[in-house]
Amino acid sequence: MFQLTNAASGILERAHQDMPSSRRESEFGYRFQSLVAAALKCRTGLDDLYENKGAGQPDCYSATSGHGFEIKTRADSPVELDENSWNALPKYPNPRLVAMLTTTAPFPIWVLNLQGVARGPIHMDAGLRTDAALEAHLKKHLSELIEAVGTARLTKPERSDFDRATSEVAARIFATATNPEGS
Repeated sequence: MFQLTNAASGILERAHQDMPSSRRESEFGYRFQSLVAAALKCRTGLDDLYENKGAGQPDCYSATSGHGFEIKTRADSPVELDENSWNALPKYPNPRLVAMLTTTAPFPIWVLNLQGVARGPIHMDAGLRTDAALEAHLKKHLSELIEAVGTARLTKPERSDFDRATSEVAARIFATATNPEGS
C-alpha cells in the first residue's frame, strides 16, 4: 500500500469532491484509470500498454510483459471484480489489481498480485500480496502526472477534454524519462 505525494493527494481529494455526486464514483474511477494507465506506460516493458476505455476486460494490458490490470476506485473495502474481470485476468501471466479507496484522504492505493487469488471480494488489508516494484513506480510517476495535470484539467466536464489534456501532459513529462522496471 502506498500514498501519493501531499500535492497529488490534495489534487485527487479536491477532484473527487468536485465531481457531480450523481456520477462521482464512476467518473472519478474512469479518470483514475486513465491516469494510472498513462503512468504505467512510461515503465520499461509496459510501453505497449493498451487501455480499454470502455467496458473492456481487463482495464489495460501489455502483451510484452504479460500484465493484465484491473483498476478500481471504491468508497470502501472490499473491492469486487465482476465475472468478466475474473474470466479475463487468468489469460495474463501477471494479473494485477490497482485499487484506491476513496473513504478518507489521503487515498491509499494498492497494486495487488492476483496470481492464485480465489474469486470473490478482495479485502484491502495488510495480508495481501502486493507488487512492490509497480507500487514504487506508480507512487513516483502517478504523483508526478497528477501534479502536472492539476485539479482544473482533472475535473474537465468532458471526458474527451480530460483525455486530451492528460495525454499531452503525460507525453511532455514522460518523453525523456527512462524508467527501468524497478522505478
